[in-house]
Amino acid sequence: MASKKSAAEMLRSLYGPVQMQSSFIHVYTQGSCKNTGTASAQGVAGVFWGETSPSNRATAVPGPEAPTNNRSAVFAVLLAVQDADPQRSLMIFSTSEYVIRHACYWAGKNSQIGWACPNGDLLKDLVFLLGK
Repeated sequence: MASKKSAAEMLRSLYGPVQMQSSFIHVYTQGSCKNTGTASAQGVAGVFWGETSPSNRATAVPGPEAPTNNRSAVFAVLLAVQDADPQRSLMIFSTSEYVIRHACYWAGKNSQIGWACPNGDLLKDLVFLLGK
């Protein structure tokens, strides 16, 4: 009988080892939703790289799940990681404990259950990009 992996082992198997570390690029992310829980809910994700950066953006949050503050926050971090230079270390600033807990503590468990959790589609993509 195979033993169950610890949370740390599951995260290591998802993300792998750190290959290199460089000076950090800083990015600030924010997600927000208005009219949450209604048919008129609208989520937006913002990514800020610096005052003059052409990579700064704010964009609508995609479905299929209804927009929420948490979904918007996950999408903002996903956009930041997607746009980041993979050869540089990235420091992400987010006020979302939801994103931090899912990416840093719960990703292993969520991957084992096939991402059958709220925002699993976005979290799966985020973890994939973080593991590259």
